[in-house]
Amino acid sequence: MKTYFVIMFCFCGSILANAQETGKMPAENPKKDKKKYTVRVSYPQYLVTSYEYVEKTETERIFRDSTTKKFRREVKWYVTERILDDSKGEVTMNVNIDSMVYDMYEGNIHYHYNSQSFNGNKLRNNDPDWTMASALLNRLYKLVLNTKGLIKSAGKVDGQNLGDIGQLEEFLDQQSVNMSEKDSALIFLWRKAIRPDQCDHIGNLARGIVPGRMTVEEDSVWKVGTTARINWVNFIDSMDVRLTKASRTRMTIEGVTHSLTPIRENDVILYDVPGLCSILGGKGNGKTTLTLNNKGLLNAMESEKNAEIRIRYNIEEFTEKIKQTISCNMTGRDKW
Repeated sequence: MKTYFVIMFCFCGSILANAQETGKMPAENPKKDKKKYTVRVSYPQYLVTSYEYVEKTETERIFRDSTTKKFRREVKWYVTERILDDSKGEVTMNVNIDSMVYDMYEGNIHYHYNSQSFNGNKLRNNDPDWTMASALLNRLYKLVLNTKGLIKSAGKVDGQNLGDIGQLEEFLDQQSVNMSEKDSALIFLWRKAIRPDQCDHIGNLARGIVPGRMTVEEDSVWKVGTTARINWVNFIDSMDVRLTKASRTRMTIEGVTHSLTPIRENDVILYDVPGLCSILGGKGNGKTTLTLNNKGLLNAMESEKNAEIRIRYNIEEFTEKIKQTISCNMTGRDKW
């Protein structure tokens, strides 16, 4: 009996010890393997996607005598993208702005343009700001993205396409021969408004946030180089990106920029400034969010950015404080 009692006691003690050890497991080894996800922005060949792209910009211009000028712009571009090729990690697409709505507000002044309706349109002749927003309207162009999802080139499409950006460039070349100074300035404006940076701003909706195909954990962070275009001024920075939400039907990816820096260009066009401006410096920050479906197709892009830019026009220096929001949503998708 004594022997059985000892064995029974040891056996029960062993069970109790194991139970206590099991209870301690989470405290001793709290780290669990996180689920991993494959993340990519997919560009299947022959896919055609339509987006509504809404950009809102609020600007306060501050002069040296502390006087200010405030204005806000809202542009809606209705964009169609047709994927031509996605081989070797590069993406080639044709992009077209099918229609647009432009509104500029300054105090009691309101300039308006709707490409689908001429009723109520009110613009200044050769308004540079409106030209910057509208020059690509119905000008088909080819956009090529490199393996990191950033612009490689933008320009004329392959073959003969009536009214594409290539024909516009040829027309501008022809008109630039023996022209007046006023016409020369107008040609320069149009060339500026169809440059690759503007083509990229409207066409490259994923912004290079996901550089190819990646395997990541939720909330893990990766860093990418990025560009931004705010009030027709180009910025550069690095971006901290993370997968914030994942489910069976969609993924949400967020990129944050802390040190946006404007590129120091000397030919910048700004609202209600009668000539070219020079960018002296500045700073900014922002956040961009992508929503992808379970096939990696882009459903939406949201962006919020704040910037402060120091600018010179002739001998006058001033500062612009800018808040920009972009909301881009997929409105249709099909194969061709």
